[in-house]
Amino acid sequence: MRLKNRKKIKEEDDPFHFCIGTVLHVNCWGNELGDVRTDQFSLMPSVKWADCHRLPFLDRSFDTAIIGHVPINDKLVERQKWINELARVARKRVVIVHDTLYQIPGFHFSFFYCVKETRHVIMTVYDREETGGASS
Repeated sequence: MRLKNRKKIKEEDDPFHFCIGTVLHVNCWGNELGDVRTDQFSLMPSVKWADCHRLPFLDRSFDTAIIGHVPINDKLVERQKWINELARVARKRVVIVHDTLYQIPGFHFSFFYCVKETRHVIMTVYDREETGGASS
């Protein structure tokens, strides 16, 4: 499904508007967004080495998990691994820097987000589905 066919588009000046609480930024490439930033290739001391297919964090340890620079060359099986990892570590929200919709277990599509100054950066935002009963 392409972006132009969707009506849920939010456009803001500041990319921090879509973040909720503590933020994990996976494949950040040195970007400053996030409380914890990971990448497989960055040599910056402030960026933790981590494979997006096996993140070294506990379940639901961040409110928001963002993946920048989507590994588009991944096979479908590998892509599902990193999607599952984002869903596993995110308590409330998953953000994917891409304009394609994914199926994320336990989450629903909320909106596309576009940064005004860089209209080519599109993020797909998903929120955890509310469940009845006691919260975990």
